[in-house]
Amino acid sequence: MSEAQSWQQVWTSRSSRLGHRTDLAGLLEADGYDSPQGRVAADAWQRWARLWAGRLGLGPGRSAFEVGCGSGAFLYVLNQIGVEVSGLDLAGGLVDMARAAVPDGRFFTCDALGTPVHPKVDVCLAVSVFFYFPSLDYAARVAGRMTDKACSAVALLDLPDLATRRASEQYRIELAGGRQAYEERYGSLPHLYFDRDRTAELLESYGLVDVRCEDQNLPGYGNSPFRFNCWGYKPGGA
Repeated sequence: MSEAQSWQQVWTSRSSRLGHRTDLAGLLEADGYDSPQGRVAADAWQRWARLWAGRLGLGPGRSAFEVGCGSGAFLYVLNQIGVEVSGLDLAGGLVDMARAAVPDGRFFTCDALGTPVHPKVDVCLAVSVFFYFPSLDYAARVAGRMTDKACSAVALLDLPDLATRRASEQYRIELAGGRQAYEERYGSLPHLYFDRDRTAELLESYGLVDVRCEDQNLPGYGNSPFRFNCWGYKPGGA
C-alpha cells in the first residue's frame, strides 16, 4: 500500500474490485466486514441492525439518514422493515452499490461534513465510520451536523474505544502478521479512538438527552471487545 493512499482510495478501489452484489452478504463484504477482525455474518448483522432500529424508534413510516453509508448494508435492513432511508459516502463506487441494493433510497457521494441539514429525518446515524475521519475535531463537527438533521435521535455506532486502544492495536497487529506487516498496510492511514465520557458529553453539548454509551454488542464480530456505541435523543422527539 502506498504511503500516499487515503481511506477514500482504499474504499473506492475495494468497490471496483468486488463488483456490485446487492445481497446483504455482498454489501457487508464491500464494506470491509470480511476481514479477520471485522467479519460479520449476514444473519447476525440483520439481527443487530433490527435491534438498533427498535432502540431508535425506527419502523414503517419513519426515516433514517446514514453518514458514511458505504454500500448500504445497515440501511438495507432498515429499508426491509419499512424505514425511508438515505445516506452519503465519499466512495462513489460504494454509493453505486447502495443505490442498486436499495432502489427507493436516496444516496449521495459527498464528504461527511457535507451532510445536508434538510430535509430533516427522524434518526441520523453513523456505523463504523467515525474512526476513518482525519481528526477528532472533524468528527465532532460531523456529529453536530447529524444532530441538526435529526428530529428524534442520533447514534454513533461501532466507535473504537480509547480505553482499549493498546489491546485493539495488538489484536490488529497479530492478525496482520506482525508489526511490520501492520505498518505497511495501515501506517499511513489514520485510525481514531474515542473516549466514552467525552463522546457522551459532546452529544449532550449539542442538546441531546438520555445519552448512553455501551459496549459493542454485535455477535461474532472480532472488534467487539474494543468498540462501543453512543446515542442520544432530541428533546421532545417523536
